[in-house]
Amino acid sequence: MAVLNATNITGLATRLENQLTRDGFAKGPVGNQGELEDSTTVGYTAGHGAAAAEVARALGLGSAGTVALTGAEAAKAAIGSARPQVVVIAGVSHPQ
Repeated sequence: MAVLNATNITGLATRLENQLTRDGFAKGPVGNQGELEDSTTVGYTAGHGAAAAEVARALGLGSAGTVALTGAEAAKAAIGSARPQVVVIAGVSHPQ
């Protein structure tokens, strides 16, 4: 799982990643997304919808907070050599 900050709030992705790690999820790469997003979503690649739904529930998003990633979107979410199957994109409206 990767966590991307799609806000101008410094450290938001790291805070979310720390929260998810405390909730039992494996630690993964953290980074920034160049474009701002309004809402927080959990994207997933084929076959990883159930894992994304678990992450979304842990963040209080419910299953409506998940979205299937296209191949291009998954490639865009890659951080370095990491190719995560689940990607949290922290949006501006995410509670601080």
